[in-house]
Amino acid sequence: MGYEERFNQHIEEWINHCNTPKVRLSAKFFLEALDCEAYKNIVSMGPSILPFIRKMYNRSAGIHDLPPDKFLKTIEEIEQKGLSLKLSDYELSLALVKDCLTNLVIEIVGDNFKVPEDIIYDPYLRGEYTKRWLEENTTG
Repeated sequence: MGYEERFNQHIEEWINHCNTPKVRLSAKFFLEALDCEAYKNIVSMGPSILPFIRKMYNRSAGIHDLPPDKFLKTIEEIEQKGLSLKLSDYELSLALVKDCLTNLVIEIVGDNFKVPEDIIYDPYLRGEYTKRWLEENTTG
């Protein structure tokens, strides 16, 4: 199995972990998402997987990929039309994994990657910052 295939296998294991009640129903779901063997296996793969992490941002988590203002506007429009929004468990779990990618990069590269304090608690801006950093600092 190639390195990228192994990475993708661990990502799928991580997404499955994030779909468990232990994670989904926890008040500390973000910390629970990081507490799994698949995540640890990904970290142990080291800096050579950074281009694969960047590719993860291209995977669609549906409506969760929208900036906050567009996300809220889309939900409002759906509700105004009397429609219901059905998100798959997979999309929800993938969205959580994508929210955790910044942490993954921090664990792999350490002090070489710092997220500005004014965006650290905004998942959308944090993700955009991480994507840009990965594009500027990796090849692949």
